[in-house]
Amino acid sequence: MPRLSMQAFCEDGGTAEVVQMAAADRHLCKSQVSVGVSAAVAHDQDSPAPNLIVIETGLPLAWMLAELDRLAPCCDAGTKVVVIGRLNDVPLYREFLKRAVSKYLIARSHPCS
Repeated sequence: MPRLSMQAFCEDGGTAEVVQMAAADRHLCKSQVSVGVSAAVAHDQDSPAPNLIVIETGLPLAWMLAELDRLAPCCDAGTKVVVIGRLNDVPLYREFLKRAVSKYLIARSHPCS
């Protein structure tokens, strides 16, 4: 398996922990973990785009889509974007497909929610 560059922008500590455990794999040794979608936009404007960007967000729909639109010019043609959100919504999924999001995953529910 080729070595990948990956950046994850997580809002939930549990998700960040899982990503950090995955980043310990030798194939993902270049991985970085930061916080928030805006951090992804700011980071990728100043750096080469990684192979994979994982974004976890609980932003309201309009903000989430606006941030993805801001991120798009910062990505290379081969960059894969995975979004982890909290809404199980088909129209939202279609909006992500229009923006070339590779995968949309629904975040696990918290027992206290």
